[in-house]
Amino acid sequence: MKTVYIVLGILLNTFGTMCFANSVNIDGIDYNLSEDGIYRTATISKIFRPYYDQSILSPHHQYINEKYSGDIIIPAFIEYDNKKYEVVIDSYAFYGCINITSVTIEEGLNTIPVYAFHGCANLERIQIPSTIKTIDDFAFSECKSLKNIYIPDSVSYIGIGIISGCQNINEIIVSENNPTFNSTNNCNAIMSNASNCLLAGCFNSIIPENTVKIGAYAFTGCDSLKDIALPTSLEIIDDYAFANSGLKQITFPLSLTEIGEYAFSNTALQSISIPSNVKSLYSTSFTECKDLSNIEVSIENPYYDSRNKCNAIIRTNGNVLYLGCKNTVIPDDTETITAYSFYGGNIDSLFIPASIKNIEINALGKCNQLTSIIVDERNNTFDSRDNCNAIIKSESSTLILGCQTTIIPKSVKTIGTMAFSHLETLNMLEFPEGLEIIDETAFYYSSISGALVFPSTLIKIGNGAFAFCNNITKVVIPSELEYLGWASFYFCEGIVDFQFTGLTPPVNSDYFLYDIYSPQTIKIPVGSLVAYQKSGIGDYFYNPYYYEEYTITSVNNVLNNVSTTPTYYDLQGRRVDNPQSGLYIKDGKKVFIK
Repeated sequence: MKTVYIVLGILLNTFGTMCFANSVNIDGIDYNLSEDGIYRTATISKIFRPYYDQSILSPHHQYINEKYSGDIIIPAFIEYDNKKYEVVIDSYAFYGCINITSVTIEEGLNTIPVYAFHGCANLERIQIPSTIKTIDDFAFSECKSLKNIYIPDSVSYIGIGIISGCQNINEIIVSENNPTFNSTNNCNAIMSNASNCLLAGCFNSIIPENTVKIGAYAFTGCDSLKDIALPTSLEIIDDYAFANSGLKQITFPLSLTEIGEYAFSNTALQSISIPSNVKSLYSTSFTECKDLSNIEVSIENPYYDSRNKCNAIIRTNGNVLYLGCKNTVIPDDTETITAYSFYGGNIDSLFIPASIKNIEINALGKCNQLTSIIVDERNNTFDSRDNCNAIIKSESSTLILGCQTTIIPKSVKTIGTMAFSHLETLNMLEFPEGLEIIDETAFYYSSISGALVFPSTLIKIGNGAFAFCNNITKVVIPSELEYLGWASFYFCEGIVDFQFTGLTPPVNSDYFLYDIYSPQTIKIPVGSLVAYQKSGIGDYFYNPYYYEEYTITSVNNVLNNVSTTPTYYDLQGRRVDNPQSGLYIKDGKKVFIK
């Protein structure tokens, strides 16, 4: 038995008892040992804990870990230094371990915590012992090679999404002796005895007739699921229940009353018919259904309607459009278009009638085929002045929603929150003089490309404004800019040239380029070095950075001043103007010059 340890420290707990903590590796698994005089615990600690502000940063970056591989055996106890320790699996313990192929959890352990094996893409087999009582949220989510799962009779708690994204699971069995859950009549699903809720299913599940609820994330990511029969007893379809599945058709029973957020998001549904008893649904319930072309609501439904065969879901009270599709014609009496109502839809044109008084953010996000936006000239709240192919809030001259053909009018003062967010067909865009504010997440995750030279009138770039815009190559910040938001250019992989034109840096600039792709050289005007150094503008960059002073005569000069000569640094981070044979750093990577 190979054992390697590092003493991490000796801590004194609040009762004055000595508490020891060591890090050891036993049989290829890392444990953190601790004892307080009564209990001894060996914790398989998390390798990675994902952190992001979902309003700004990306939930889509998958962490990959190659620390563990092959067949993993997790014991209930280990011995170290003649002492016995109880093993505990920590949350995220094996998160993203793509090289693990099988896991055997030995008898004695009682909890599989949240995200414990999330993203173990090549995990084919998991053996759960008869002592496990809890399988927590997303414990095995995104284990795409997992074929089956067996729930022993000891399990009394199962969290949400435990096998969400496990697209190849074809067999789900619950022990016949389990008093809390069942998989009755070989339904290939996990059912709750107490609530008749289906907690987890797969592409060949048969939903039992007495099912009242399909739980959150029950079929999420099930690519092979094309259709499924819903029982006449069903009342609730919870959040994300069928999201990202291959579902092409669905018939809702008359008993259905609630459809949760993102319940059918990013599915292949072509047509939906909302029955009369549905009283609760969301604008996100069917978001990103690109093939959706036909929407109907029962004429007997007192809460929602699809008046005038509009191919949309309208909340009757308040005349609010909740969901649209590529064939939607917004009724003339509609007053509000909700957030995400057309998000990810395959629409190519949109006409906003005079009755619309409120349009919520991101209503047209990710509408990549949209090329024509027209607002009725009689509308007193919004306009599409100068044939701009955008929606502008008239009173404040704020562009709130745009598309790939948008031309920003010179009269626009603000580009609003999420105006172009997630737009994948956006190319180069000209920012006119007069523009003052680019609000937070305005271009978040869009395909805007090329060199961004902002007008001299711009005073604010909001948080996350251009985060994850990988096609931007150059940025020129105007001298009058007062505020450069947090993560404003976060994870912009293509930026090779970032320039400031002001002698004084803008405020709140920390983390504006914080990521592994940050350029190593930040260009600043001659005479401004001290001001930028004192500001700490790059103190939180992921990579080491260097200031390079340059002489500027005009914004156009800045735009055209793109050096074609690569910049090299030695391994100590010092710039080398005439590199000879050897190892250097170029564009953030090690290169060898012969």
